[in-house]
Amino acid sequence: LSYPARTGDESDTDRNNVSNNTDASLETPIPSLGMHIGLRWGDCLILISCACWSVYMLRTSAFSSRFEEVQLQGIKSFFTTVLYGVWWLCETYFSSEGDHWRGWRNGTAWMILFYSALFPGTIADILQQKAQRFIPASESNVILSMEPIFTATMAIVLLGEQLSWQESCGGCLLIIGSLVSGL
Repeated sequence: LSYPARTGDESDTDRNNVSNNTDASLETPIPSLGMHIGLRWGDCLILISCACWSVYMLRTSAFSSRFEEVQLQGIKSFFTTVLYGVWWLCETYFSSEGDHWRGWRNGTAWMILFYSALFPGTIADILQQKAQRFIPASESNVILSMEPIFTATMAIVLLGEQLSWQESCGGCLLIIGSLVSGL
């Protein structure tokens, strides 16, 4: 779902006319709410990433009984490093911007990067793979899909963040989905 912001230089007629929106693909205007609901390129990418995540969860469950956790983590890290490297090379080659990471000389930035790769990344993945040896992929996928709920809860408790109504509705849908899948 997309909710375009009002820029101030557009009239209500322009806003409700889908043909004036150059990046619209499958959009439906809702004039009473002042927004468009539809499927855009970013929405399609999110749906593709959800499908990839589900395949990843299914394959991890299948591989977790055949490989040790550390070995499986090494294989995963190798392939993600290759894919991120290709992505970075393409971004560097095709981008018109000269500096892709201005903080690459900052030691604190590197420490934060290595910390997040080691603790929340590697250790959490190893524990996840160990758990998936005993839990079916469908159940682990439901548990891991609750990650936005855990993140929002931590943001509210630790940072005093406030959720928008869209975020609250999305969280409710996740909780309902996990309850329904458990029936």
